[in-house]
Amino acid sequence: MFKLLSHTADIRILARAESLEELFESALEGLCNVICEDFESIKNSAQKLPSFAVPIETSSFDLSSLLIDFLSDCLSYMHLNNSILFKLSEIDLKSNSIKAIVSGLKVESFDNDVKAVTYHDANITKDKNKMYEVTITLDI
Repeated sequence: MFKLLSHTADIRILARAESLEELFESALEGLCNVICEDFESIKNSAQKLPSFAVPIETSSFDLSSLLIDFLSDCLSYMHLNNSILFKLSEIDLKSNSIKAIVSGLKVESFDNDVKAVTYHDANITKDKNKMYEVTITLDI
């Protein structure tokens, strides 16, 4: 689950999930929702469209930075290949590294240009219901 939050010059995403693996995927879906305004319909029709999968391997010094670095790697791939990446599988997540197969689709264009995924206020926490939560700020 993700929710878009307003911010002065950027867009912020609040991602929540029951596991860290789901949190990474939820944050990635939030990023895709900003890039492609009709992301939900694209995602729902993904089984009918030609898709591809790429390995993404990222490491960082802590878990919150790892999430930002992972999203940044996915964003770079999306920009270079005119595609959106949104489905994770074969996830090997550790406290400072992630290896995953990320599936996606080619798109003709993006609705919004996300320049960067920032570290500003990115801190993975658990709420009172034991859900993982993070707010991610996107520079648009």
